[in-house]
Amino acid sequence: MMASGRRAMEGGTLLGDFLGESNLLARTARLEQWAGEMNTGALSAAAAGMVYTRRRGALFFAGWGQGSVPASQSNVTLSRFGSALHGPLVLPFAGSVTALMVGMSSQQTAGSLTVKVYISGSASGLEATIDSENRLTVEETASVGGYGFEAGEPITLRISTTGWAPTSADAFVMVEVAGE
Repeated sequence: MMASGRRAMEGGTLLGDFLGESNLLARTARLEQWAGEMNTGALSAAAAGMVYTRRRGALFFAGWGQGSVPASQSNVTLSRFGSALHGPLVLPFAGSVTALMVGMSSQQTAGSLTVKVYISGSASGLEATIDSENRLTVEETASVGGYGFEAGEPITLRISTTGWAPTSADAFVMVEVAGE
């Protein structure tokens, strides 16, 4: 029912009520309300952009890993996001690798696991090791310029294990890079 003193089409304020809930105008109003609620509950674009940056203004890249890490392997190239189809990390700018982080789904009980950064097919010297001192996570950092790469040079990560246990553990690897 309409309120007294107001007409159904007056300034469009009662048009949605007059037409019912399943019309285009009512759906548009619900979508605008939902968008407004999402806008206040979601991250701002600036805050969301910060998710991809890390300390010192460097970029943080994740997605490398290996499921059910074998007890013994040598310099096996890690894939990204569980697919061998993903090639190396190739960036359109020159910079340097400033951190390498390795995390395990289960704590190390024996042996060691080492991940190394390779730039253009050569070991850079930056590596992180999970062992009896760092059983679940490890982060190795480097100064800007220490492990440099040029624009377009492929960056790969390789994993080696010796007497590793548990073989049911999964490895997750991330790198941080800083541009020049």
